Order: sequence, then C-alpha cells, then structure tokens
Amino acid sequence: MKNSVPHLPEAAGRGEGCVRTLRELSEGIAYTTKAEHAHVVLSEAIMSGILRPGQRVIAAEVARDLNMSVIPVREAFRRLEQESLVEIVAHVGARVRSLPVDELDELLMIRGELEGLATRLAIPKLTEEDIQKLRSMVEEMDLCANNDDPERYGTLNRWFHMALYEVSGSRELMRLIEGLWDRIPRAKSIFTIVPNYMEASQREHWSLLDALVRRDSVEAERLIQQQKLGARKAVLAAGIDHSQVADGQ
Repeated sequence: MKNSVPHLPEAAGRGEGCVRTLRELSEGIAYTTKAEHAHVVLSEAIMSGILRPGQRVIAAEVARDLNMSVIPVREAFRRLEQESLVEIVAHVGARVRSLPVDELDELLMIRGELEGLATRLAIPKLTEEDIQKLRSMVEEMDLCANNDDPERYGTLNRWFHMALYEVSGSRELMRLIEGLWDRIPRAKSIFTIVPNYMEASQREHWSLLDALVRRDSVEAERLIQQQKLGARKAVLAAGIDHSQVADGQ
C-alpha cells in the first residue's frame, strides 16, 4: 500500500509549498483536540523530511492550512520543543531542531553495536517463513526506490530491521533498540533529504538479505554496523546536521 504523504522536494522549505504539503498530510488523521492534530501533522512532517533541520515553521501559516487558530499550533510547538523536534528562538519563532553531530555519532555507534548483536542472535533462529517475510519487504522497498517514494521507504526500512531483530527473542534488547530509533525520530527523513541515499541503502539491504539466507552472522553483523556508519556520512555530506543551521547562520 503506497503512503499517501506526497514528496514535494521543490516545495519543501518555501512557505507556500510547505503549507500545501501540510494540508495534504493532515487529511485522514484522527485526533481528539486541535492541538493534537497540529502536533501529529508537524511531527510527521519533521520525521519524514518535509520540514527540514533549521527550517522556520510559522504558526500563522500552519494554523491557516489546518483551519484552526494559532493557539493550538503554539501548544503543539511547545510539545514538539519538549520532544527536541523544534526549538523556540526569540524573535524568530519555531525552527526544526538539528541533532548535534556528537549526539548523532554516539546514538548511531550504540545502535550499530546493539543491532549487530540482535542480528547475530537472530540468525540461528531464522525460519524460511522469516526469510520470505524479510524478502517481501525488501522487494517492496525496491518499488519505493523506483517510484521515488522515500516516505514509504523509510517506514519499510524500520519494519524490516525490527522484524529481523525480533527473531532474536530478546525483549530487553528490542526495547533498547526501539528506544534508540526513537531518539533519532527523523531517521526516515534521510531518504527524503539525502540525494541517492535510498538507492545505496537498498543495495545494502539486498546484501544483508543474502547474508541472512546464507546464515552468515559475521557478514550480517558487519553490514548492520556499516549501515550506521553510512548513515552518519550521508547526513554530514548533505549538511543536514550542524549547529550553525539551528542558529540561523
């Protein structure tokens, strides 16, 4: 099933285009309050890369697009600030927060170790049904890459990895890994923001699947850790993550 969130790379970062994207993103979202509605829409826009690090988010434009007053939008901004997704800058308003490089390095390093361990533990327990499930996801990710659908690709990427790690049978390890993925909530935005990263990522997934089929735990663990290193390099090369953006320099 194709993600309904549109990919508008030319519009992202400009007021009117961004507003149009938020309007479409809000369609079909269930909510109990207007503040919750604004929070869900803005969270997804940030996590999918529609709203990019350092980008200013104007409350009046969001309110107009979501057909509400600025009061619930500002309430959503405060919640997003608590979640470290935006920062409130004096005399400027809300900006999408950049993740400091040293924090990104540490999180990806820890993820690489824990996800490598989960992969190593999972391989002896993999069944043919597990392999087929993982293969089906990789094949669907191929379609996303071919159709330039980075939002759906990012979602499938997480599903693929969690499905693999879950086979390890370690609930505590899964809890730690999922917590770390949530510490980098914009992880899937890399596929929207970084040119050609989806294609490089997909080649890694096919190599990983091949290692899983061969039950090669050493190679599979190496590929998992290589993915985290590759993500860091891609983020830095694209200039997504540096403190100057958040400072408006």
